[in-house]
Amino acid sequence: MSNPVWGIFLSGAQVASVLVMPMGERVAALVVFVCFGCVLLSAARMDYRTALVYDLYWWIALALAGGLLWWRLLSGTLAPSLYEIRMLILYLLMQESILGRGYGKADAHCFCSCGILFAALGLGPEAYVVHMGLSFVALIIREAHARNISALRLITPVPFLPVIVPAFFVTIIIFHGGVQCRL
Repeated sequence: MSNPVWGIFLSGAQVASVLVMPMGERVAALVVFVCFGCVLLSAARMDYRTALVYDLYWWIALALAGGLLWWRLLSGTLAPSLYEIRMLILYLLMQESILGRGYGKADAHCFCSCGILFAALGLGPEAYVVHMGLSFVALIIREAHARNISALRLITPVPFLPVIVPAFFVTIIIFHGGVQCRL
């Protein structure tokens, strides 16, 4: 347990359980969701303006999403199937090891933290796929309109987080009306 990632993850879970969760599960999930959304919007703004995002944003997002997931698992309000657990782990590994090389580590960290929050909200692997698909389709449309695509590659690299973050909120809207989302 000497890895600082685990320390941040567990301290986020402790903060969420001590400060936020006594409010009631629905209110606590809403507070975490709003804070998470603010972190994403701030990171997207930073990426748009400077093409650089500090790792601190992702530690905060991981603590919020991981804390909510951890609390819901321990309280018994979320009981994912073995398939959902495997798919989340596969998604996180795929983002950090393979896809992150293609579009950047900050973008991969964003997809991972969003995936953890999707899992905490009770959304299955289809939410991860819809989120990634919406992000890529929006990026392709935006860059094709700007004539920045040649031979299936971007001519000039552009910030991807300003596309990922709205796709996250659209994915939440799409799945919120569904049976599985437990916000």
